[in-house]
Parts: sequence; C-alpha cells; structure tokens
Amino acid sequence: MRQLEIRNAASELPPAKPANGTRARGDTVSLTPDEASQSVESVLHRPIHILLVEDSPSDADFLKEILSRSRSRYDVTCVDRVGLATAVLKGTSIVDLVLLDFSLPDSEGIGTFEKIQAVAARLPIIVLTSTKDDELASAAVSKGAQDYLIKWEVDLDLMERAIRYALARKTAEEALRESEERYALAVQGANDGLWDWDLRSDHIYFSPRYAAMLGWQGNNHPSSATDWFATIHSEDLPVVQEAITAHLDGGTPHFTIEYRSRHRDGSYRWIQARALAVRDQAGRPYRMAGSLTDITGRKRVEEELAYSAFHDPLTGLPNRALFLDRLGQLMAQSRRRSGYSYAVFFMDLDRFKNINDSLGHNVGDRLLIAIAHSLQAFVRHGDTIARLGGDEFAMLANDVNGDPDLSRIAERLLDRLKAPYRVGEHEIFTSASVGIAAGGPHYKHPDEILRDADTAMYRAKARGKACYEVFDGTMHHRAVALLALETDLRRALDRKEFVIQFQPIVDIRKKTVHSFEALVRWRHPTRGLLLPCDFLAVAEETGIIVPIGIWVLTESCRYAHEWQKYHPKAAVSVNLSPRELQQANIVETVAGIIQTTKITPSTLILELTEGALSEDPAGVGEKL
Repeated sequence: MRQLEIRNAASELPPAKPANGTRARGDTVSLTPDEASQSVESVLHRPIHILLVEDSPSDADFLKEILSRSRSRYDVTCVDRVGLATAVLKGTSIVDLVLLDFSLPDSEGIGTFEKIQAVAARLPIIVLTSTKDDELASAAVSKGAQDYLIKWEVDLDLMERAIRYALARKTAEEALRESEERYALAVQGANDGLWDWDLRSDHIYFSPRYAAMLGWQGNNHPSSATDWFATIHSEDLPVVQEAITAHLDGGTPHFTIEYRSRHRDGSYRWIQARALAVRDQAGRPYRMAGSLTDITGRKRVEEELAYSAFHDPLTGLPNRALFLDRLGQLMAQSRRRSGYSYAVFFMDLDRFKNINDSLGHNVGDRLLIAIAHSLQAFVRHGDTIARLGGDEFAMLANDVNGDPDLSRIAERLLDRLKAPYRVGEHEIFTSASVGIAAGGPHYKHPDEILRDADTAMYRAKARGKACYEVFDGTMHHRAVALLALETDLRRALDRKEFVIQFQPIVDIRKKTVHSFEALVRWRHPTRGLLLPCDFLAVAEETGIIVPIGIWVLTESCRYAHEWQKYHPKAAVSVNLSPRELQQANIVETVAGIIQTTKITPSTLILELTEGALSEDPAGVGEKL
C-alpha cells in the first residue's frame, strides 16, 4: 500500500475569510487547541461518525487504517460517488463530519464541495486532494470548508487535529449562528431600529427598520452626527447632546433619551434611543451602539391621559385640578409683582336640577356643553374658564382693577348666562348665581380663594338667585359658624337636646282650647335655648331636618295620646318641612307613627308651607 502525506492546508494558504461568515483555521480568530478540545468534549463520549467520500480504495483503506490507530473512536462510512454521499446525508444516518475528495467519477473540483454542502450546510467538511492547488483551496475555504488536506503522506496527529479543529470550529459557528438568529428574532420581535456610531470616523449606521420609521428612502438618510442632529427637533436637540456627552464622559452607565425626529413627510415622530459606549483599554469611547424605538403611539396616549387628567370629559374645559394649578401660578405672580390683581368668579346654575328632572340628563348635558362654549367665547386672553363639576363653573380673571371691574365682569357674565339656549327642539332659559373673591396677599393656597368665592355664591343664591355677591370677611366667619352649627345639630338628637313646647290654639268664641301646635326648641349646651329661626334653615339645607321632624312628630303624637285619655278630642298640629315631604316614604312614616303612638288619626293636623307645595305640587298632592 502506498503511503499518503496529509498536511494542514492552513500552513500553505494566506488567511482567508469565508464568504458565508464562517471562520477557517487560517483566520486570526481561530480557536486554541485547548478550546478545540473542550468544544468537542460532548462529541467524544461516543464514536465520531465520519462520512468518507473517496473513490480510491487504497486511499480510503489507508485513511480508515490511520483513524483506527487513534485513541479516539471513529465510525467511518465510505462511499465513492457524490450521489451516494448525498443519499447518506439525506438519510437517517448520523454524520458528524465529511472527509471529501475533490476528484470523483461523478464530480470534479469545487463543484464537488458545493454539491455536498448543498445537502449538509451545517456539517463540517474537510476537503481531500492529491495535488497542491492554492486557488482551489481558497475557493473551498471561502465557501465554508473547515480545512484542506493534501494526500501526500499520512500523519495521525495532523489528521486528528484537523478533525478536532473542524468539529470545534463548526460547533462554535453553530453557537454563533444560533446567537445571531436569536438576536435577529429579538430585534424583529421588538420592532426596533438599530444604530451604530463610529466615534473615530463620525460615521453612523442606521438600520433599515429605523429608516422605515422616518420614511427615509435609499441612501437619503444621515450618515454623520451632524446629519443626525439636523433631524432632531430644535427643542430636544440640546437635551440629546447633553445626554450623549454625559454618557461618553462616563457620567451615566447607559444612554437613554426620548426625542422628536423629523419624518420625511415633515411631521415629527417620538423616538426612544438607547445605547452603550464601547471603550478601549484606556477607557476612551470609540463606538456607541444601541436601539431606536418609535414611541409616538405611547406619547400620544400619555398626552391624552394628561389631557383627561386636567380637563372635563363632557365640556372639554379645564377641570378643578387645572384651574387650581393656574390659580396657584397667578397667586405666585401677584406676590412677585406689586399691584398685580386677579379674581375668581364661582358660578352655579339656578334650578338646573329641574331641567334634568323634566327634560332628561341628555338635554342637561347638552345644555352644559352649550354654556361651556358660550363662556369660552366670553373670557379674555389669559383668563381661564373651568367646569368644577355638576352645574358649577369658575372663571379666573387676571389683571382686574378693583370693585368696579369685578362688577362689570359679573354683570356681563349674568347677561350671557340669561340668554336662551337652543338644545335640540328645546329653547331653555337659565340663570346663575355668581360669587366673587378678589385675590390678595392674605391668601396662601388656591383652595382658600376658591372656597371664599363659593361662599359668596351661596350668599347670592340666598338673595334670590340670578345675581352676584363679592366676598367679604364676615361671610367666612358666618360660614365657619354655620359649619359649627351643623356639627352641633348632628349631635343634638343623640344627646337629646331638642325639646317640644306646645302652644295652645284657642277658640275665642267658645273660649276653649281647640288644639296644640308643636314647636321645637334646642337646648344648646353653650348658647342656651335656641328658637327654630336659629337652626331650622341649616337643618333643612343639610337634610338633618328629616330625623328631627320624625322625632318631633313621634313625640307630639305620644303627648296627644296621653291627653286624649282625658280629652278624647284633643288635637295636635305639627309642621312638615319641604325636605320631609320630598321623602318617598313619608306616607308610610306618618302612618307608622300614628299606629305606634295609638293616636286618633283625625286629631293629627299636618301643616305645610307654600314653599313645600310649590316645589313639587303634583308629588305633594299625590302624597296628601
């Protein structure tokens, strides 16, 4: 048997970079022998399956004999045609590596390699040839061959090293391919663009995805920092440049910034840029790369949420939060500028509840929208009109000149709100009560001046509605006193502070007592005995009158029942307030008290005021 010389092609060839991105053994980035041994460790626990494609029986036998002397285990399958080799590779046999002769009966030269690679693209292939051909070797390595061996003289060490390196390198290539594929899938899944800035040459690469975000076509996109900066919104550019400088100087671990970039159509898109600087051994940055994300949609949602947080959803006017914020700004401005004045106008529509109850909430909402549009057209530049909730509006007027100016603005507001509004088929007349609070250095917080304007508005309503009141200090003291009175009222029932005094009603002609009228009094713990005029209005407004009225009616009936034991016709007269008559169960309540106290029903006289009858005549009539 003639002997063959097997040599490593890397010693014969200049370094070559395979066209498909794999690495040949002659590359400067080749694995070390230790790395190669570790890379194939997982393969060596079983025989390494080699497909030997060789048409010379003597060469084939010799190669198999060489491999048999190795301490490693090899399982060699030998074929002599490319066609047979492709059949094996397409089948179910396990193949770890291909030893391929270039010159075969059914194929010759580089075409032989291409045919095998077409069906085994991920298998390491070592090319075998009987002649030295540098051009052919380079072609094979550039197309992905792991090595190139010349069959001159056998060398077991070189053969084993070639196999070990081929398997290790292919394993590394597969790991790299999977990593690159995983990264590419992640980038595609994230739908992000990529950018890579060479700081030394000032060349910037932008990926096609980022170009698509901004409508760039062909080569019509930035290629330098100056070009890139020219696409950034002028308001955002200084912030972007500052963030880049901070990162390159080592002030921030990562570069993250949001900015607006000009689209090809002239509009702007919001972009979030992330990047990391790459530094040399001295810590100097020479490259900066990262991702670019179109966040225009997110920014739009954020803007809508911010708008919703500070605007009324029905009318689109500023809401209470935005009104108070602007009021706070004016208060701060007045503290800086001597003589600067401002005022708050608090408006509450009169009898708006009647509109809702009679025409429906849809008509009520449309009326509020019409009033909002009317008020928007009324305010001056720099003033603010807001809807605070329900049928309450407020206006913030800046640069007002004393009481005459306040009165003039209030009169114009009242005239505008008195105008008829056309809502569908309805022509609706309305009015408003307006409270005014003028700004001053004694106000420390926006809530305080809004509170005082609200207090003045309630004073206007008490005067008869459709008018205005300017707040003064006595209103606040009265409001505080009323709040204290309300608090005491809520506790009075539990503390049994109410008493009833009965006033006899005398028949003058007969000179006999006809009945008794029940009159409630309040034994206040600090203010003494209070008459109804001191507390019933507050009780009516707050609704406390309902439990007070039930108590008065119950006690009056109980007393009357005792009188009737001696005077069967003794009657008692009790007032029912408008608030009590509005209760849906008032009839059942009165009937229950009559039954519980066992009073003769005909001896109970219920007195009603004209106000109670006028508010809801139909409902009151049905209950009576």
